[in-house]
Amino acid sequence: MRRALQARWAWLMPRLAIAYVMLLVASHATRAFQSNDVVPPSGESSVMVAAIDGDRTLDRQIRLAYWDAPSQAGPTAPVVVLLHGSPGDGRDMLSLAPALARSYRVIAPDLPGFGASAHEIPDYSFRAHSRYLRELLDALGVERAHLVAFSMGGGVALSLAEIAPERISSITMLSAIGVQEMELLGDYRLNHALHGLQLGALWMVREATPHFGLFDRMVLGVEYARNFYDSDQRPLGAALRAYAGPMLIVHGERDPLVPVQAAIEHHRVVPQSELQLLDNDHFMVFTNGDLPASRARAFFERVDAGMAATRATADPERVAASQRPFDPHSAPQAMGIAAVVLVALLAAATLVSEDLTCIGAGVMAANGRIGFALAVFACLLGIFVGDVLLFLAGRYLGRPALGRVPLRWFLREADVERCSRWFNRRGAAAIFVSRFVPGARLPTYFAAGLLDTSVWWFSLYFLIAAAVWTPALVGVAMLFGSEVVSSAVLGSGVLTAAVVAILLAYVLLRLTLRLATWRGRRLLVGRWRRLVQWEFWPPWAFYPPVLVYVAYLMIRHRGLTVFAAANPAIPDGGFVGESKAAILDGLSPDSDAIARYVRVSASLDG
Repeated sequence: MRRALQARWAWLMPRLAIAYVMLLVASHATRAFQSNDVVPPSGESSVMVAAIDGDRTLDRQIRLAYWDAPSQAGPTAPVVVLLHGSPGDGRDMLSLAPALARSYRVIAPDLPGFGASAHEIPDYSFRAHSRYLRELLDALGVERAHLVAFSMGGGVALSLAEIAPERISSITMLSAIGVQEMELLGDYRLNHALHGLQLGALWMVREATPHFGLFDRMVLGVEYARNFYDSDQRPLGAALRAYAGPMLIVHGERDPLVPVQAAIEHHRVVPQSELQLLDNDHFMVFTNGDLPASRARAFFERVDAGMAATRATADPERVAASQRPFDPHSAPQAMGIAAVVLVALLAAATLVSEDLTCIGAGVMAANGRIGFALAVFACLLGIFVGDVLLFLAGRYLGRPALGRVPLRWFLREADVERCSRWFNRRGAAAIFVSRFVPGARLPTYFAAGLLDTSVWWFSLYFLIAAAVWTPALVGVAMLFGSEVVSSAVLGSGVLTAAVVAILLAYVLLRLTLRLATWRGRRLLVGRWRRLVQWEFWPPWAFYPPVLVYVAYLMIRHRGLTVFAAANPAIPDGGFVGESKAAILDGLSPDSDAIARYVRVSASLDG
């Protein structure tokens, strides 16, 4: 039955592949004749502005669409610019317009890459968006404006404050991003890698699936992913500290995307800022726009009347507090989307190394980035999925799979044979014990599938073993990581401390497991002896010091070949590559100090 299924699958696979390629070619051909332009909806205007790439202004122009709501106070009313988040467009912010338009002219642009603005642009970062915003203000003849920045729009507002502070009357941070340490994993490199994976996945959906244009305007599309991938949040901390004008921070206490701790940190580093925490979430701009709009309007009125604080007039105690460095312990535990992302990453990482991932999850729990229960769940989920897949590979692919990628990278047929014999003798005990024996898990689980073990019994025994192993390992790593990360000796940042903690815990784990068995102890003794006895050192470790000493002799005795003077009768002075037989031949054969020897030809058998 299994061979019949394999034969049918082998016949079907190439035909499915050919059909898929044909559909993909037809999809790309259809998309090539479709227009990528988005017609602005009724009531939305647009201007042509120069394209931006980083800090460079290019020769070509792009369309920038915007909504413009005139003020009831007349054409001379001050201006408010509403900056949307990602994904989104200017329409997302129009719920704030009715309350603000009583006294202010309201402009809500579709930032390039979104809405009715141009989508094919060289740079999607909020740094580039801030330059587009300055071009829009120039085109509309607006000298200064109050900015209301929602979510990712906070990066645009802070970037504009860096390049053109004279154009800003005030900034209202509405559920807005800011300091890097409060975003997702808290580190730029990790976040950037995560955004890169997201971009790659969405690009594959758009370019490698036959959708005939259906996915070209997805809300969570490539443009949204490029916005995050192209943006660098690291400078925003300095921009917050440098901003001197009035600032209002409005944030929901139940925000699952930008944690409330981010708003509290922004309030700390901007001593003149006002903080208003509301019993709401990240999406108050969509569900109850009048609430933040009324808070912002009252703030604008105080700013225009000269009654709002600036950095120059801020409380000295708050100014002093703003100078203190970021406290890593103030970082929040992952929640909402961040928690889902972390669980997915940890689960995927177990497919590479279960133990190292469990240790890493424990250290993250020690840092406060993730709760202990969530860390254990993520690791257990990934371990379960990975090992069941390995079991199924053994059952349905069998021994031929051992010679194929990726199994041949991790499994040797000799290991599977040994574990098969062990499994035949021990059964359930083998599954349980293999969880605690280094190097036994992969071949044991593969062998269990190969021997037609019941999936239900295998899963039951495996879950029992993993339920014991995973919380213990994560918990030990959490305790150990807490000590390392909090050590003042490291002084090189939480990320470096976490990496050190993970590596140390991993080494200690492997050492402990080796010491737990007689075979492991003998292997460690043998490895130690090879380490301390130079005869066992590999050439790459043995010869570099010798070469350094040879160079020293050359310099000292002013000669390139002086090192060969050890014995002129031997080629190269016995330094390297000499024949031992030639050396013995050169000595007196009648000497009692020379053992009898026979030169054996390499061509002889045996």
